[in-house]
Amino acid sequence: MLKIKKLTSRSSSKGIIDNIDLVCPTGKIHAIIGNKDAGKSTLLDIIGSRTCADSGVVYIDGETIKSLGEQYRSFVGFLFLSEAICCRLTSDEYLDMLGAMYGVSDRIRKAKVEYLVESLNLPNEGYVDSFSYDDQKKLKLAATLVHSPRYLVLYEPLDGVSTATKRVMSDVLRDLAMNGTTILYTTSHIDCLDEVADLVSIIDAGKIIYKSYYMELKKIIAKDCIQDTSSLVHTFNGI
Repeated sequence: MLKIKKLTSRSSSKGIIDNIDLVCPTGKIHAIIGNKDAGKSTLLDIIGSRTCADSGVVYIDGETIKSLGEQYRSFVGFLFLSEAICCRLTSDEYLDMLGAMYGVSDRIRKAKVEYLVESLNLPNEGYVDSFSYDDQKKLKLAATLVHSPRYLVLYEPLDGVSTATKRVMSDVLRDLAMNGTTILYTTSHIDCLDEVADLVSIIDAGKIIYKSYYMELKKIIAKDCIQDTSSLVHTFNGI
Protein backbone atom coordinates (compact mmCIF):
# COMPACT_ATOMS: atom_id res chain seq x y z
CA MET A 1 0.00 0.00 0.00
CA LEU A 2 1.09 3.56 -0.80
CA LYS A 3 -0.09 6.06 1.79
CA ILE A 4 0.36 9.82 1.92
CA LYS A 5 -0.41 11.62 5.16
CA LYS A 6 -0.79 15.39 5.61
CA LEU A 7 1.75 16.21 2.90
CA THR A 8 2.43 19.94 2.49
CA SER A 9 4.87 21.89 0.34
CA ARG A 10 4.63 25.63 -0.22
CA SER A 11 8.08 26.21 -1.71
CA SER A 12 8.01 24.34 -5.04
CA SER A 13 8.12 26.28 -8.32
CA LYS A 14 5.84 23.58 -9.80
CA GLY A 15 2.94 24.38 -7.49
CA ILE A 16 2.03 24.03 -3.85
CA ILE A 17 0.40 21.07 -2.16
CA ASP A 18 -1.57 21.54 1.02
CA ASN A 19 -2.24 18.89 3.68
CA ILE A 20 -2.80 16.01 1.24
CA ASP A 21 -4.03 12.64 2.52
CA LEU A 22 -4.20 9.84 -0.02
CA VAL A 23 -4.20 6.05 -0.08
CA CYS A 24 -3.50 3.71 -3.00
CA PRO A 25 -4.32 0.13 -1.96
CA THR A 26 -2.22 -2.77 -3.18
CA GLY A 27 -3.14 -3.85 -6.70
CA LYS A 28 -5.28 -0.78 -7.40
CA ILE A 29 -4.89 2.16 -9.79
CA HIS A 30 -5.40 5.60 -8.24
CA ALA A 31 -5.62 8.58 -10.60
CA ILE A 32 -5.04 12.17 -9.53
CA ILE A 33 -6.71 14.60 -11.93
CA GLY A 34 -6.36 18.36 -12.00
CA ASN A 35 -5.59 21.34 -14.19
CA LYS A 36 -2.11 22.64 -14.92
CA ASP A 37 -0.24 23.89 -11.82
CA ALA A 38 -2.69 22.15 -9.49
CA GLY A 39 0.22 20.50 -7.65
CA LYS A 40 0.41 17.13 -9.43
CA SER A 41 4.08 17.29 -10.39
CA THR A 42 5.07 18.59 -6.95
CA LEU A 43 3.33 15.66 -5.31
CA LEU A 44 5.11 13.13 -7.52
CA ASP A 45 8.46 14.86 -7.04
CA ILE A 46 8.08 14.46 -3.27
CA ILE A 47 7.11 10.79 -3.55
CA GLY A 48 10.17 10.29 -5.76
CA SER A 49 12.46 12.17 -3.33
CA ARG A 50 13.28 14.75 -6.00
CA THR A 51 12.20 17.49 -3.61
CA CYS A 52 11.32 17.65 0.08
CA ALA A 53 7.97 18.38 1.67
CA ASP A 54 7.62 21.03 4.36
CA SER A 55 5.66 18.51 6.42
CA GLY A 56 3.88 15.20 6.11
CA VAL A 57 4.95 11.62 5.39
CA VAL A 58 4.89 9.17 2.47
CA TYR A 59 4.62 5.48 3.40
CA ILE A 60 5.31 2.47 1.19
CA ASP A 61 4.45 -0.91 2.68
CA GLY A 62 4.13 0.77 6.06
CA GLU A 63 7.64 2.26 5.96
CA THR A 64 8.46 5.90 5.33
CA ILE A 65 10.39 6.64 2.15
CA LYS A 66 12.96 8.41 4.32
CA SER A 67 13.61 5.26 6.35
CA LEU A 68 13.79 3.10 3.20
CA GLY A 69 16.47 5.30 1.65
CA GLU A 70 17.58 4.47 -1.88
CA GLN A 71 16.42 0.86 -1.62
CA TYR A 72 12.81 1.78 -2.35
CA ARG A 73 13.76 2.70 -5.91
CA SER A 74 14.37 -1.01 -6.53
CA PHE A 75 10.66 -1.75 -6.19
CA VAL A 76 9.12 1.52 -7.47
CA GLY A 77 8.97 2.64 -11.10
CA PHE A 78 8.87 6.41 -11.61
CA LEU A 79 7.79 8.48 -14.58
CA PHE A 80 8.31 12.20 -14.00
CA LEU A 81 7.63 15.26 -16.12
CA SER A 82 10.45 15.02 -18.66
CA GLU A 83 11.70 15.82 -22.12
CA ALA A 84 11.83 13.39 -25.02
CA ILE A 85 14.31 10.50 -24.82
CA CYS A 86 17.27 11.38 -27.05
CA CYS A 87 19.80 8.63 -27.73
CA ARG A 88 21.04 6.64 -30.70
CA LEU A 89 19.71 3.30 -29.50
CA THR A 90 16.85 1.09 -30.62
CA SER A 91 13.98 0.48 -28.19
CA ASP A 92 15.27 -2.92 -27.12
CA GLU A 93 18.83 -1.61 -26.73
CA TYR A 94 17.59 1.30 -24.61
CA LEU A 95 15.48 -0.92 -22.35
CA ASP A 96 18.26 -3.49 -22.07
CA MET A 97 20.64 -0.74 -20.95
CA LEU A 98 18.22 0.39 -18.25
CA GLY A 99 17.66 -3.17 -17.07
CA ALA A 100 21.40 -3.67 -16.74
CA MET A 101 21.64 -0.48 -14.68
CA TYR A 102 19.03 -1.91 -12.30
CA GLY A 103 21.06 -5.10 -12.01
CA VAL A 104 18.53 -7.35 -13.74
CA SER A 105 20.15 -10.62 -14.86
CA ASP A 106 20.82 -11.21 -18.56
CA ARG A 107 18.21 -13.97 -18.89
CA ILE A 108 15.42 -12.09 -17.09
CA ARG A 109 16.34 -8.82 -18.80
CA LYS A 110 16.10 -10.36 -22.27
CA ALA A 111 12.66 -11.82 -21.57
CA LYS A 112 11.43 -8.58 -19.97
CA VAL A 113 12.57 -6.41 -22.87
CA GLU A 114 10.90 -8.74 -25.38
CA TYR A 115 7.68 -8.64 -23.36
CA LEU A 116 7.67 -4.84 -23.11
CA VAL A 117 8.43 -4.26 -26.79
CA GLU A 118 5.66 -6.67 -27.79
CA SER A 119 2.99 -5.68 -25.26
CA LEU A 120 3.44 -1.95 -25.86
CA ASN A 121 3.83 -2.40 -29.61
CA LEU A 122 7.11 -0.50 -29.67
CA PRO A 123 9.03 -0.04 -32.93
CA ASN A 124 11.89 -2.54 -33.19
CA GLU A 125 13.66 -0.56 -35.89
CA GLY A 126 15.04 2.97 -35.85
CA TYR A 127 16.56 4.96 -33.00
CA VAL A 128 14.40 6.14 -30.11
CA ASP A 129 15.25 9.80 -30.75
CA SER A 130 13.27 9.54 -34.01
CA PHE A 131 10.18 7.98 -32.38
CA SER A 132 6.78 9.66 -32.64
CA TYR A 133 5.22 11.30 -29.58
CA ASP A 134 3.07 8.21 -28.94
CA ASP A 135 6.00 5.81 -29.23
CA GLN A 136 8.07 7.99 -26.89
CA LYS A 137 5.27 7.85 -24.32
CA LYS A 138 5.09 4.06 -24.59
CA LEU A 139 8.86 3.80 -24.29
CA LYS A 140 8.86 5.96 -21.17
CA LEU A 141 6.28 3.67 -19.60
CA ALA A 142 8.33 0.62 -20.59
CA ALA A 143 11.39 2.20 -18.96
CA THR A 144 9.58 2.25 -15.60
CA LEU A 145 8.90 -1.49 -15.87
CA VAL A 146 12.25 -3.07 -16.74
CA HIS A 147 13.02 -3.96 -13.12
CA SER A 148 9.51 -5.37 -12.44
CA PRO A 149 8.55 -2.86 -9.72
CA ARG A 150 5.72 -3.50 -7.25
CA TYR A 151 4.73 0.17 -7.39
CA LEU A 152 4.37 2.67 -10.23
CA VAL A 153 4.24 6.45 -9.77
CA LEU A 154 3.53 8.04 -13.15
CA TYR A 155 3.23 11.64 -14.31
CA GLU A 156 0.53 11.94 -17.03
CA PRO A 157 1.40 8.68 -18.82
CA LEU A 158 -1.72 8.73 -21.00
CA ASP A 159 -2.09 12.44 -21.71
CA GLY A 160 -1.88 13.53 -25.33
CA VAL A 161 -1.68 10.13 -26.99
CA SER A 162 -4.01 8.70 -29.63
CA THR A 163 -6.99 6.55 -28.71
CA ALA A 164 -5.22 3.45 -30.02
CA THR A 165 -2.06 4.13 -28.00
CA LYS A 166 -4.09 4.91 -24.89
CA ARG A 167 -5.83 1.55 -25.21
CA VAL A 168 -2.51 -0.31 -25.52
CA MET A 169 -1.01 1.47 -22.50
CA SER A 170 -4.20 1.13 -20.46
CA ASP A 171 -4.30 -2.62 -21.11
CA VAL A 172 -0.73 -2.95 -19.82
CA LEU A 173 -1.52 -0.93 -16.69
CA ARG A 174 -4.69 -2.92 -15.96
CA ASP A 175 -2.83 -6.19 -16.42
CA LEU A 176 -0.13 -5.03 -14.02
CA ALA A 177 -2.71 -4.06 -11.39
CA MET A 178 -4.50 -7.40 -11.75
CA ASN A 179 -1.18 -9.04 -10.92
CA GLY A 180 -0.64 -6.98 -7.79
CA THR A 181 1.16 -3.82 -8.94
CA THR A 182 0.03 -0.67 -7.14
CA ILE A 183 -0.24 2.32 -9.48
CA LEU A 184 -0.56 6.04 -8.82
CA TYR A 185 -0.77 8.31 -11.86
CA THR A 186 -1.71 11.87 -12.69
CA THR A 187 -3.67 13.32 -15.58
CA SER A 188 -5.12 16.57 -16.83
CA HIS A 189 -7.83 14.91 -18.94
CA ILE A 190 -11.08 13.18 -18.04
CA ASP A 191 -10.72 10.70 -20.90
CA CYS A 192 -7.57 9.34 -19.25
CA LEU A 193 -9.64 7.93 -16.38
CA ASP A 194 -12.03 5.60 -18.16
CA GLU A 195 -11.14 1.90 -18.21
CA VAL A 196 -7.99 2.61 -16.18
CA ALA A 197 -8.64 4.14 -12.76
CA ASP A 198 -10.10 2.31 -9.78
CA LEU A 199 -9.97 5.37 -7.54
CA VAL A 200 -9.80 9.07 -8.36
CA SER A 201 -8.73 12.16 -6.43
CA ILE A 202 -9.36 15.64 -7.81
CA ILE A 203 -6.67 18.19 -6.98
CA ASP A 204 -7.00 21.97 -7.21
CA ALA A 205 -4.63 24.65 -5.88
CA GLY A 206 -2.70 21.96 -4.02
CA LYS A 207 -5.72 20.52 -2.19
CA ILE A 208 -7.58 17.27 -2.74
CA ILE A 209 -11.16 18.51 -3.16
CA TYR A 210 -12.82 15.16 -3.92
CA LYS A 211 -11.94 11.47 -3.84
CA SER A 212 -13.97 8.37 -4.57
CA TYR A 213 -14.11 5.20 -6.60
CA TYR A 214 -14.05 6.08 -10.28
CA MET A 215 -17.37 4.37 -10.96
CA GLU A 216 -19.04 6.77 -8.52
CA LEU A 217 -17.40 9.76 -10.16
CA LYS A 218 -18.34 8.45 -13.61
CA LYS A 219 -22.03 8.59 -12.65
CA ILE A 220 -21.67 12.25 -11.65
CA ILE A 221 -19.78 13.07 -14.86
CA ALA A 222 -22.57 11.53 -16.93
CA LYS A 223 -25.40 13.08 -14.87
CA ASP A 224 -23.94 16.61 -14.99
CA CYS A 225 -22.64 16.28 -18.59
CA ILE A 226 -19.10 17.20 -17.47
CA GLN A 227 -16.81 17.27 -20.49
CA ASP A 228 -13.47 18.64 -19.29
CA THR A 229 -11.26 18.90 -16.24
CA SER A 230 -11.98 22.58 -15.57
CA SER A 231 -15.70 21.82 -15.35
CA LEU A 232 -14.97 18.81 -13.15
CA VAL A 233 -12.91 20.92 -10.74
CA HIS A 234 -15.59 23.63 -10.68
CA THR A 235 -18.25 21.07 -9.83
CA PHE A 236 -16.50 19.93 -6.66
CA ASN A 237 -14.96 23.20 -5.48
CA GLY A 238 -16.66 24.38 -2.32
CA ILE A 239 -18.40 21.07 -1.61
